[in-house]
Amino acid sequence: MCYHRFSPLFKAVSIKRVAEMLRLGTKYDIGHFRTQALEILHYEHPTTLKDFDKSCQSDNGRLIYVPTTSTQILNLALEFSLEAVLPSAYFIKLEDSLVCAVYTIPQRPLNHCRSV
Repeated sequence: MCYHRFSPLFKAVSIKRVAEMLRLGTKYDIGHFRTQALEILHYEHPTTLKDFDKSCQSDNGRLIYVPTTSTQILNLALEFSLEAVLPSAYFIKLEDSLVCAVYTIPQRPLNHCRSV
């Protein structure tokens, strides 16, 4: 795995890459992997409402969001007991679910929106 210290000059990374960094950093005690993964998660999911509002208005996201990203973030936060990430992660998951439900074609069941 090619690894670069995060810089605004680099592109955003996938949650899969963040999970790999966090798992490897924890398992093999690679401090900069774990630290960098946590920095990305905490940047994307701040603990205060003021910081959360700022992050929503910013175009400098550090994660690439796909339909399953919010579920993967929740699973990762629960796996590593990242309690500070959970409130905003749950909020984003709920928001994703509501948007999906609103834009669902009426003939289709709502369960097609759910991420695995």
